[in-house]
Amino acid sequence: MMVKSFRNEIKRSVAPLFAPLYKGLGMILMLHRVVELDQSLRINRGSEISPEKLNELIKFFRNRDYDFISMSDIRARMRTMGQRPFVIFTLDDGYIDNLENAFPIFLKNNVPFTIYVTTGLPDGEIIHWHLFLEKYILANEKVEINIAGSIYSYECSNFEGKSRAYFDLRRKLIDAGQEVCTGAICKLMNLSEDELKESSREISLDWNQLKELSKSSLVEIGAHTIGHPSFKFLNDDQIKYEINTSVARLESKLDVRVKHFAYPYGSADEIGRREVSITSMCNIESAVTTRIGNIHKGHSDHMYELPRVYIGPHTELSELEDQVSGKSNFIRDSKNIVKLLD
Repeated sequence: MMVKSFRNEIKRSVAPLFAPLYKGLGMILMLHRVVELDQSLRINRGSEISPEKLNELIKFFRNRDYDFISMSDIRARMRTMGQRPFVIFTLDDGYIDNLENAFPIFLKNNVPFTIYVTTGLPDGEIIHWHLFLEKYILANEKVEINIAGSIYSYECSNFEGKSRAYFDLRRKLIDAGQEVCTGAICKLMNLSEDELKESSREISLDWNQLKELSKSSLVEIGAHTIGHPSFKFLNDDQIKYEINTSVARLESKLDVRVKHFAYPYGSADEIGRREVSITSMCNIESAVTTRIGNIHKGHSDHMYELPRVYIGPHTELSELEDQVSGKSNFIRDSKNIVKLLD
């Protein structure tokens, strides 16, 4: 541990010298929800930023002479050196606040963006189960849940216990798969699947709203599977089905060409060589992960494993400055400028 800490301190001290090599051509930002952040007790706010934060982000990149481009522009920008750096805004899943809160800000600032849509949400076929899990844990001092026949119990009398229960169960439910997950949440909440789906519809974009967004020249619609499963638990045919069917559904409903894809749960633990290879055989031009990194010229040969930069409610501009400069990339992994999935 001491050796690792010492090594990190050395890397931080020399980072300013090497950072320019790791700056890259630009970056893809990963957002989810744009909502007013209230003061209520919450366990997981990691997918939310405020409208003020979104304005702040746009101003940050504009002040640094970044070009705001779309996902469809990225390949050409990788092949052309000597241009200004670029930034791409992407939002995952398809929340109604993307239309109500984010779109007016992007429109006012003439900034293009991509929404990666999980088609089961506008179809009303899947639920935002993580929100129901959080709600139940916050309201109870003890949680007991049946997941595929296994009973898990947690004492949740304080916030630390609630956080531990939430993140542990979140992982178990992701690994269990959509059908098991939905059934477990229904029993936990003592609500029917239809009732949970109705609640989920209230915060999700419907097809009419997506159609309205897709008409804007600033908006690009990408696919994000049907049911938001973890690919590492799917076989090859199931992965192809999730990608191709979600793309076809979006194209049919919105009358647009869908060329870009975002992996659900796109970390290196869940998206490896197999998943990237299968995705590259589908009829899309790019796929983004949740691996953190800037875009380099070398990524033009790896369009189905593009890194992004996570933006959450606690993302500080100083952190973003380190990412923009290349300092964070150097400290995180000084061996690989183009970080690829193993």
